[in-house]
Amino acid sequence: MRKKIVLVLLMGLMMSLPGMAQETSNEKVAIGVRTNLVTWAIGAPGIGLDVRFANRWQIGIDGAYGNWDLNGESEGVRITTSGLQARRYFRTFGTPYVGRDVNGDGKHEYTSLSRGAFVGLDVRYYHYNQTWFSHVGGSEGDAITAGMIGGYSFVLSKDGRWGVDALLGLGFVHKDYVDYEWYSPAQLNRITYPNVKNQFGLTTAEVSFTYKF
Repeated sequence: MRKKIVLVLLMGLMMSLPGMAQETSNEKVAIGVRTNLVTWAIGAPGIGLDVRFANRWQIGIDGAYGNWDLNGESEGVRITTSGLQARRYFRTFGTPYVGRDVNGDGKHEYTSLSRGAFVGLDVRYYHYNQTWFSHVGGSEGDAITAGMIGGYSFVLSKDGRWGVDALLGLGFVHKDYVDYEWYSPAQLNRITYPNVKNQFGLTTAEVSFTYKF
């Protein structure tokens, strides 16, 4: 079931790309990179690659790795993720002019390199461990998420190259995991039982530094 849901979302995303490109713009295709401070904060450094096009659209892929063992044991923070994301901005990309007649047609349009608010789709895979620096037990497994995102892009430099993205995603979450507990006589974690869960909830969270080439 989860594979069908993810495939349907991916097919819908791919089928919508030609329509996105039909929104013509004088702007050339732009490439950017980003790194999510949220994953860094839990010990999983990562990087993303974004492609901006058709005046309002951006697609990107990203990944983060944090499958660390501390002191050879399993109590460290562990999360590894990879994702595909598509956004549509409410403002058109353009010049840093605000409220000026940019095109000489008498219309005072607002265009900004800050890009502003956006909505979109995010499909993501996680491998995680929820021991969180404790020997009292936890869970470990895989998650596949697919959800709607909403956020805002801020600009940090006058040339518009440096910025910050903030977003949240809500949608479908599929988890396939095992619970485990700390077994003192053997000084090891032991599995208690496997579990599968499907639910609606948080699918992604991001506060990223961005750079546009």
